[in-house]
Amino acid sequence: MSAEGKERKADVPRSKGGIPGEPHERVLLWCLVGLAAVLRFWEFTGLPFLHDELSALVRLFPTLEETIRRGVVELDTHPPGVQVFEWVWTRLFGLEEWVVKLPFVLFSLASIPLAYRVASAWSSTTAGLLIATLMATLQFTVLYGQLARPYAIGLFSTLLMADQWIRYHRSGSKAHLIGMGLGALISAYTHHVALLQACAIGGLALWWSTPKERRELMLMAAAVALCYVPNVPLFLKQLGMAGLDEWLRPPTLHWPLDFVAWLFHGSPLLIGTVLILGIWSWWLLWAGPSEGRKPLTLALVLGLLPVLIVFFYSLLRSPILQYSLVLFSFPYLLIALFAGIPGLPFARTLLLCTVLAAQSISTLIVRGHFSLAYQSKYEAIMDGILGSDRGTDRLTLVEMPPEVLGFYAKRAGMDPATMPCVQLRGMAPDAISQSLYESHASEVFLGITASADPELVAVVQDHWPFLRERRDLVEGQTFVFASTPSRQDIRDHRSASIALPEAVIGPGWRIPGPVKVVYDTARSDIAPLAHWDLNGSEYGPTYEALLDSLVGSPMDLVEARAVLDTAKPGVQLVVDLVHEDRVIFHRSSVEMRPRDGIATLWVGLKLPDLRPIPNGTRIKVFVWDPQRQGARIQLQEVRVREGNEILYGLFDLFERRSRFGPK
Repeated sequence: MSAEGKERKADVPRSKGGIPGEPHERVLLWCLVGLAAVLRFWEFTGLPFLHDELSALVRLFPTLEETIRRGVVELDTHPPGVQVFEWVWTRLFGLEEWVVKLPFVLFSLASIPLAYRVASAWSSTTAGLLIATLMATLQFTVLYGQLARPYAIGLFSTLLMADQWIRYHRSGSKAHLIGMGLGALISAYTHHVALLQACAIGGLALWWSTPKERRELMLMAAAVALCYVPNVPLFLKQLGMAGLDEWLRPPTLHWPLDFVAWLFHGSPLLIGTVLILGIWSWWLLWAGPSEGRKPLTLALVLGLLPVLIVFFYSLLRSPILQYSLVLFSFPYLLIALFAGIPGLPFARTLLLCTVLAAQSISTLIVRGHFSLAYQSKYEAIMDGILGSDRGTDRLTLVEMPPEVLGFYAKRAGMDPATMPCVQLRGMAPDAISQSLYESHASEVFLGITASADPELVAVVQDHWPFLRERRDLVEGQTFVFASTPSRQDIRDHRSASIALPEAVIGPGWRIPGPVKVVYDTARSDIAPLAHWDLNGSEYGPTYEALLDSLVGSPMDLVEARAVLDTAKPGVQLVVDLVHEDRVIFHRSSVEMRPRDGIATLWVGLKLPDLRPIPNGTRIKVFVWDPQRQGARIQLQEVRVREGNEILYGLFDLFERRSRFGPK
């Protein structure tokens, strides 16, 4: 470090506990930690598990050996550290939500003073307090600070490593060198990206050190590597595994902008405030001597290098980049942004922190974070199952991971094998259809997750036409349908366009020339039943429209059906999205069991899973008979169901409200 840099840091007062700053600055820091605690512990005992947490809890087995072998080696893509910690913790204290989450929240809170110390060492106490304010109040850090997953621990361990490196570099204390090694080791066993962050910190430490320090750092690194050797075979195995291709798409060039907008709650005011502070900071840096920009270089490397590596890995090999993986780099990105802000008079620092905190917390509340995060789709589905077990004439259908259903069943004191519900996940469409036909229930409860087939709700409502209840949740929904009408029925369809052989209701339909209308007198005692006979044609009636003119929201669900008078193998109902004469999405119908000789084909389109959809995209829906079997069609319909506006509400850029969601 330069003499000027050392002089600048020497001017920062320190407490006996190693927290830099004047007494009133340290008081403000602890007030910010207290504010962070309020946000993280808000109605803490009512905070449910998210799917990510449950995916780890269902991999806890009776013995530690089995947990590592079956829960990590066979199934997981993370190092074993957090899984082992959760096994020990839950054996000691139980599986209640708040109990499991508690240590992770504490690690999240402990990260704030560490980030403050690092920022104060490289910049100023004012910059450190601004960073502490954002880390205390942003949804990003609140959300991942409450999750019983590797994120909070990895954030703490990487900050611990950086903090101890700075203190070792200044004092030469072996205790701080050991602390640095401990942070590196915890990072390595917590998350692979935390390990990547630790390697970046270690690399910079070697570069920015004296020969004597470099020798000691190499010895420390060798000791950490030796402790990590047992995990190397698992690391190599996991490195060869596929990423999250099944549900995660590679990032686009818009990903950084989307992340920044989400990070600051989609608030122009908050984004503008942070941007103004950042511009002022960099202007001061570039107006001053070049030596003062060394901390900026360090922070930029630590903030950008791990994220760029993960970004290009996701582009070139397999997608893994999610917002959560930026958490380990996040403090250094903030330090880089605010690196030039000098130590200000306390009144000005307090004002800036108050403005940032007020903007961040208010937009956090406006986004509905607490109402969304504190509602569990799995608990709502379990409520439906338990309600169906009280003797009501109700069929219960659920689509959720079997292991999660088993987890909640055991908590309710029930045998998962005898749960009063039909598990639809993994069930073939034909088997689903048979279950629906065989039921004589007057009501059906349907609970689904975000991974449910987009046709499922429509298929169930085809048997129980009247919607009694609907509840929208983050990544899930519940419905109650009935076979008879009632004054309490609700409608959730925006529009419907129907084509019958004798009438077309709604625009957009085109009937190919070879298709003829024929009448069947054998099927009806009242009047001949009209059909479209494809008459050797490959394509039946076609619906086409501009997608934006059809739907009312980018979260909507498009449902299409075709009713055929006979089930013919290979005949499909097709939905295509076309942009500039190129099909950008294709989905064909699921085959359902015929009822009374009538076959109904369904195909659904869940728009939020297809984002971004280019402007000008058109939708085409048609019956396709590739073998030209002469299929006969009684009816075709295209309708739009109101989408779950909060389906991805925790991660959507803008706040959304659903009339069926939490109030």
